[in-house]
Amino acid sequence: MSDLGRAACFEGFGFEWDSRNYTDADLDAGKWNDLTRIVAAMRPGIVRVMIQAKWHYRGPGQHDWDSPDMRGLVRLLKFCQHQRIAVILCDWGCEPKWLNLPGITGVDEPDYLDAVAASVEHLVVRHALTCIRYVTLVNEPNHEVGDFDRWARAARGLAERLSKQVPAVRMMGSDNTGAPEWLDRASTELRDVLGAYDFHRYASRDEVRTGALQSFIRGAWDRAIAADPDATTKPRILAEAGLGSPGSGAASNPLHDTDEYALYMVDYAIQAVAGGCTAVLAWMLDDDSHPGFTWGMLHGWAHQHRRKPWFHTWSALCRAFPPGCTFSFAHTHREGVRQMLGQHPNMGASWCAVNHSDDPVTLPLPSVTGAGPWRPVSVQAVLVGDTKAANDVDAISPLAGATATVPPRSALVLSTQPTSLE
Repeated sequence: MSDLGRAACFEGFGFEWDSRNYTDADLDAGKWNDLTRIVAAMRPGIVRVMIQAKWHYRGPGQHDWDSPDMRGLVRLLKFCQHQRIAVILCDWGCEPKWLNLPGITGVDEPDYLDAVAASVEHLVVRHALTCIRYVTLVNEPNHEVGDFDRWARAARGLAERLSKQVPAVRMMGSDNTGAPEWLDRASTELRDVLGAYDFHRYASRDEVRTGALQSFIRGAWDRAIAADPDATTKPRILAEAGLGSPGSGAASNPLHDTDEYALYMVDYAIQAVAGGCTAVLAWMLDDDSHPGFTWGMLHGWAHQHRRKPWFHTWSALCRAFPPGCTFSFAHTHREGVRQMLGQHPNMGASWCAVNHSDDPVTLPLPSVTGAGPWRPVSVQAVLVGDTKAANDVDAISPLAGATATVPPRSALVLSTQPTSLE
């Protein structure tokens, strides 16, 4: 297996996890405990969490930190703190009508920036939520603000406030979706205030299957590094990862409950890391987080958090490739077949592969010195195309010459880590 690149400071696979709708979804203590047991078993390295200034802002210098929305947010963040899950906290903005604040009309206004900084200070200092590593200002600002110069002024203003109030937290941006010029300009014009970079990408099936996604991601990071030489040591995060399809929109995606989505998201993950991402966060955990949404890995509580097929593949990636892994990638010389090896200094090695073709493919497994046997991380649905075949996968020798066969239209995740098995 040739080393084609490494992801420095890898912080893991994770997902968007928002508490916005949990009150209306009647997510009481029992249902919350059910959900958090699932998340704890997934072992994500990092999550992205929404906050809205309107949840607490009541006027200049006035905040209601005990509102139902803030209590729900704190409950979620305390769980992340206990589980040692890193958090990207994203204030969603104030300009769209549903986010409006009294007396504030723009993200670059001092009262809004004061409110955002106050919320971060409240969470990090008062609640000791050191799991909050990054703060982003405005979700997808190329849509929500539309004016880079105005958003950049706001980002500078918030960074100045955070440097005084909570200096351990990094500002991250530009959080754009589409509009790659926003990340290009951020890495050029805001490199002195952004301690991490991120963007969103909803790829088509064709972009993933052909490998064009990796080229797109690599190009974005190469331009950022060319503009900001320090970007080689800054986190480079794909903060919303998903697969678009005909008929999909902000609230729903018709592919989300299919084996196909499960397969393509494993391929997406491989290409994102090979493209230089230091963390990849899927959109999103569950269908209760936002009213009327069906993008989650889990159905809402009305369906007892039933797992969708891609829950099994994405949770396998979370468990198999923890923060701190380094990666290598091998050419398979077969269209639609990709593989990735991750090694952790204390937790062994994991390997995954995808096979989009109509025929089985047998691949050599890397020989890892001192490792135990390769075992499937999840026998429920990681082999997407044929779940029965998953039950036929036994432990595979770690010695040189060992191989694994990936059935048609399937993904396979193997690990030498005993703790990564379901």
